[in-house]
Amino acid sequence: MNKNILATILGIASLSLFNKRKRALGSANYNVNGLQFWYEDEIKLREKFVEDIVDIIKEKLRPIKVIQVEAPVLTPDSKIYEGYKKDRMYSTSDHLTLRPQTTMGSYSFAQTMLKRGEKPPFVIWQHGKSFRREQNKTKKHMRLKEFYQLEFQIFYDEALPHPKINAKKLIKEVKDEIQDYIGRCRVVDAKPPHYAEWTKDIERSKNSVEIASISERNDFKGPSDDINIKVLEIAIGTDRVVFNHFDWKNK
Repeated sequence: MNKNILATILGIASLSLFNKRKRALGSANYNVNGLQFWYEDEIKLREKFVEDIVDIIKEKLRPIKVIQVEAPVLTPDSKIYEGYKKDRMYSTSDHLTLRPQTTMGSYSFAQTMLKRGEKPPFVIWQHGKSFRREQNKTKKHMRLKEFYQLEFQIFYDEALPHPKINAKKLIKEVKDEIQDYIGRCRVVDAKPPHYAEWTKDIERSKNSVEIASISERNDFKGPSDDINIKVLEIAIGTDRVVFNHFDWKNK
């Protein structure tokens, strides 16, 4: 075999082994299941993925306004969706909870916008950490206790004229972008949570890991009863994108 070809093969094999060891070390630093360290290349990949998805949402929903916010991770208990079980969350003694998802911050911001006269439709999005008490042995499906979520809430009122919001097309666009990062994916019907009319999940085909979830939520309360706001939510686990990207690339 040509020495250059052999060196290339050995180099690829060594890099693959290094990446596998690095991912294993990511969960071994604290030696606590569900607490993951991330390396620079993984952080940069996550940031690039977020940038790409945001660009797609802006392009496909133009001219609807798309607004980024960053809410505190500590959230008043009164803002937490009542369907969440308390034993699944991390709470403090002064009626604050580490948010189990970013939605409540976006909802609060949307309510303030509506009170100040902003008319739907508009989109509020966040990329940040959420926290849940997950079971042990969670690494395979990346069910972490502390994890990154990228969430878009699309607020609209069917009684008002607005650009068409095509949920089916948005789901396909999001799936196609995720596939560019982790390989083949599929869209499946999922059991909707209590706060949703319907839910579709995007799974990686190879291992059936849920990467994203798209729902029509029914739990948003506007500033007055005469405003009937609907919410289309796109929620993506960006840690799962990163983990599955390197798993895909290293095979």
